[in-house]
Order: sequence, then C-alpha cells, then structure tokens
Amino acid sequence: IKSMKRDLVVLNGPFAGMKYPKARSIGSSFFPKILGSYEKEITNFINYILKQDYNNIIDIGSAEGYYAVGFGMRLKKAKIFAFDTDKSAQKICRLMAKINNVNIHIDGLFTKNLFKSITKGKKSLIFLDCEGYEKTLINKEIATENQNCDFLIEAHDFIDIYITEHILKSFNMTHEIEIIESIDDISKVYNYQFKELAGMTLSEKKEILSEYRPNIMRWIFAKSKLKQIN
Repeated sequence: IKSMKRDLVVLNGPFAGMKYPKARSIGSSFFPKILGSYEKEITNFINYILKQDYNNIIDIGSAEGYYAVGFGMRLKKAKIFAFDTDKSAQKICRLMAKINNVNIHIDGLFTKNLFKSITKGKKSLIFLDCEGYEKTLINKEIATENQNCDFLIEAHDFIDIYITEHILKSFNMTHEIEIIESIDDISKVYNYQFKELAGMTLSEKKEILSEYRPNIMRWIFAKSKLKQIN
C-alpha cells in the first residue's frame, strides 16, 4: 500500500504504466486504479476499444482522467476530449495528461450540441460516466446521428431506475448492444488474483480492491453496426 502511494504508477490492466500526479482520484477509489483492478469487469470492452481506429475519444464525466489519459496513451491517432464539471478534476487531469505526454482538450459541461460539433461524422468513442446525466444526453436521435460511433455508458440506475431501459431503447435500432454488470467488493477480495496482493490479509485486500459502489452497476456497450470508412 505504501509503495502504491509512493510510486503512483498503474501496475496492471490496459493502462499499466500510466502515471498519477498525486495519490488522489475524483469520485472513485484511488487504490483500484493504481493496482489496475478498477472496473476490471469491462476489460473486454476496453480491449476492443484499444483495437479500433477512432478519430475521437470523448470522455464525459472524466474525473481525474483515468480513461481519458489511458486512451490517449494507447490510441495515439485519436483526438482526446475530457469533460467534467469539477474544477479539481480538470486540474488533476491536466497534470496527468502532461506527465504521460498526452494531449487532451479539457472542458466542463458537455451538452448534446457538442456531439455533432466534435464528431463531425467521424468514427468516435463516446464514453459516459456522468452520474445519471447519461439519460439527458442519450436518445434515439443522438444514436441515429452517431451510427458510426461506439458508446460505452455506465448506467446509474440507483439514481433513476429507468436509465438502462432508456439507453437500450435509444440504441436498439442502430447499434449492437452488450451489457456487463459489476462485481461486488467482497467477491473481488476472494476472486481477483494480482501478484501485488500476495501475502495480504483479507482486510488489506479489501482496502485495495474496494470501489464502494452503492449498488451493482451496469455498463452498456453500444457498438456501431456500420463498416467504417474514414
């Protein structure tokens, strides 16, 4: 635990080697991100994304930049956009982008009008983790206008029980849909195998692995059905 706080380098997962400017994350647990266990449930989605040739990555609800910077490190040709209304998050994201040599356009509130102005018909990944705001941003019109884009959305059904239903209806005609549910923290303690956890007690593992989610969460991956011509 001490070495993780000292070294501030992601140890495992698709963004292994990414550096943190300080021992802090915004709106989520710090240790899972450094270990590389954070949202491990969606690793297959992330690995798919990292094999695509996106023009843009749009991270809405980017926090300190775990995904925005991580994608920027791995997808060198894509333009990276990070949106978060938290000024502290923006500040850390700028620092994190700088120390990892990633260029990111960082801004505050994302609105529907920005979909068209940023994507401009180009193949994009739109990544949403925005505490229920996804229901405001996504509808059938947005899905239709962005048929050549992929969307990875964390559905905050504990805020509004209708969010998953709304998202699925929005994409059911235009995208292929996959859903993954989160694993509870206790199950992670017993099932996640990382060499860094060897020799730790159960309580120490729980401190490292816990993401403290209020409920089982759902991620919706809406993949474009179109063959891309860039």
